[in-house]
Amino acid sequence: MNFVVDNRELLYTPEEKLGMPYKDGQNRLQIPVRKALETIGANIDYDPATRTVTAIREDTTVMIHIGSEVLEVKH
Repeated sequence: MNFVVDNRELLYTPEEKLGMPYKDGQNRLQIPVRKALETIGANIDYDPATRTVTAIREDTTVMIHIGSEVLEVKH
């Protein structure tokens, strides 16, 4: 699988230990978000107590709660 972000190829390798893209049982593509978000200049934080990933880029904050189907986006 090849991914392009901001006209640059985004490569995932096992050596980075950031996870690998895959297709799930419903043929949906799943990608680890940290690398993709950092590629576009977002700052990433993870709170293990709440299992929440927070990505901040400019005036936009995205909160991803692990296991949830809902994202929170604040502008």
